[in-house]
Amino acid sequence: FFSELPKLDKRRCLANIAVYKKYREIFQFGDFYELDSHSDNFKKWQVLSKDRRTSLVGHFNVLQKSNAPECHLDTKGLLDNQKYDVEVVKQEIDIREFGSLINALTPFHVNPNGWLVRLLAKFKTIPGDDYKCQVYGSVLNNSGLVLHPEWSGNGLNDKVRVMRDFGSRLYIINAHEEN
Repeated sequence: FFSELPKLDKRRCLANIAVYKKYREIFQFGDFYELDSHSDNFKKWQVLSKDRRTSLVGHFNVLQKSNAPECHLDTKGLLDNQKYDVEVVKQEIDIREFGSLINALTPFHVNPNGWLVRLLAKFKTIPGDDYKCQVYGSVLNNSGLVLHPEWSGNGLNDKVRVMRDFGSRLYIINAHEEN
């Protein structure tokens, strides 16, 4: 079955397995929280290590809305006086997933189901957003971080989240180690 998957899906599976293996103990034995999403359109869950130095926060979309509201990354239980490194697990996006909206990204009109898009999809993906920052636990526990805005049809770059129906993001929060 795995050998029949497209190359992009294989890379996605292998990347997800690597993240799970790296954080297996936290996923299995950490403290699990459902975070307040303030919306019926997405849900957020957090798993926190017992020493409160590592946390993983999943942001899960239900149905995508046009002009989506501002989203925050907030947590429970982190050490208030500890500085944390926050980053998103990067995701590659298949250009075919944009459908006819691909024409917002191309300098000329293309058929989203045509041979050109299928050919390009074999060699090119669109990188997902690149979210990295350092912040104290008190900020994450009390007010949260404003996440990159969601893509609304134009202006796609590494500071824009592409969240499709039932899409998700995983944010990794690790205690900052001073060198």
